[in-house]
Parts: sequence; C-alpha cells; structure tokens
Amino acid sequence: KKLNYSFRDVFELVCKASDASENYKFLMTNYSSKVDEVLHSLGNELPDYLRDNQQTKVSKIPQILIKVAHYQSQRVHVIDPTISMLACVFEIQIILNS
Repeated sequence: KKLNYSFRDVFELVCKASDASENYKFLMTNYSSKVDEVLHSLGNELPDYLRDNQQTKVSKIPQILIKVAHYQSQRVHVIDPTISMLACVFEIQIILNS
C-alpha cells in the first residue's frame, strides 16, 4: 500500500545524493513559506515513506528523528527558519547517504 505523502518531492530529494545547490534552489523556491509543515512531515511522514519506499534506509530512522526533533525545537529561536529547514534536510541527506 502506498500512502499519499504531503511532501513526497521533499522526501525523494532527501533520499538521493544530489546537487546541494539545486536542492537549495528547489527548497527555497517551493517551501520557504512552509517551513513548519516540512519540518513536521520530516518527523511524522518521512519514517513511513522510508519503510514503504527505501527499506534499506529504515535503520537510519532513529538518527533522523533525533535530528528532526533538534531542528523542530530550535525553530522558534532562529532568525531565519528557512535556514533551519535547509540544514535539517541536508543533515538527513548526510545520514541517509552515509
């Protein structure tokens, strides 16, 4: 069964080792006004997405959730929340591709 993920394109971007500059442009263009929603989905929907679509990466879920929780908790303390979202996505990419 395939779920309908709110941010499937973000999850797909996170799961592949791709060009950081292109990722930056994509996220800034499409999601700079949806930081809270993206951070929420990275914690709530991304683990299910990995189980359904990237089973070899399921063992990385605990590390990912720790990172997402960190960025969610500092969300209200940063000057530019978009930078936090970008950093979270880049750190998840590092975890998944290590």
